[in-house]
Amino acid sequence: MKGFFGILILLVFFNASYCQDLNTDSIMKTRKTEHLTGKIPTSYTAGYESRAKVLQNEFESAVTFYEKKYHKKFKLKLAVLDSNQWPAKELAFGFMDYDSGWAMIPAHIPYQFFLRLYGIESRQLSFEAFLKKNGLTPNEIISSVYLVYALHELGHYFIEDLEHEQVPDMFANEMIATYFSFNYFKSINSKDLNNLILFSKFIAQNYNGKYHRIGAMDSLFANMPIQNFKWYHCNIVLLCNNIYKKKAGSFIDDYLVLFAKSAKSKYTTSDVVTLLDKHTGGVVKPWVNNLDTYKPPVN
Repeated sequence: MKGFFGILILLVFFNASYCQDLNTDSIMKTRKTEHLTGKIPTSYTAGYESRAKVLQNEFESAVTFYEKKYHKKFKLKLAVLDSNQWPAKELAFGFMDYDSGWAMIPAHIPYQFFLRLYGIESRQLSFEAFLKKNGLTPNEIISSVYLVYALHELGHYFIEDLEHEQVPDMFANEMIATYFSFNYFKSINSKDLNNLILFSKFIAQNYNGKYHRIGAMDSLFANMPIQNFKWYHCNIVLLCNNIYKKKAGSFIDDYLVLFAKSAKSKYTTSDVVTLLDKHTGGVVKPWVNNLDTYKPPVN
């Protein structure tokens, strides 16, 4: 276990070439798991039934919400796996993935691992002061972050497999999946979403990363330190919050029209930013400019 976990650490913390085609059906056939029946069939590592039930309930609630809105039948499965059963050769533990009909979610994230994953290990005291100020515990914030991001994978399923949208660039792809989750959690006035927004503000201001321009999400996606990519994700949460204030759920409908298969076939990141800015009433360009002028803190 110790040696295996060490390999995972190396995979996670020095390279983000974690997104490969998993062929999750084949991978899951090699795992001995427990199962939950229901609208979203769920497989989980033994010992994590309670966490699997929380995730399954949230997935099923979100699916019911979106099936009613879009009149389409969602059909996917959920895997909740610990580090022993995680497909580490294809995907770094600590990240999540949607592939071939499966949403894959880590069953448990240790606190110190979480700090390293988000690049704030050296700012632990500041982070814990932030938690105390907001009346949160490490377990609460980890649970909230992973619950809301889990449904980000449902967003990828919806956009790619149900709506068959284009993937114009990495920024737009990650943003709409996050917005899909964000919109659902807003609809239920979720405390977990509020926790994620607070956490995202902390990471956006406290991670000392090398890359911060929006174009790097696309050009360096497979070679960027995973902590830096997490920093982009947290900033995207804040962007979604600003978009939601103007557009609420209608933004998803706008996106479906903008990037339908029948639309333009190739986009630069600049094209994407211009289009999204136009359809959000001028929200996106200021956000991009804020990234461009970001001054990382000195650790």
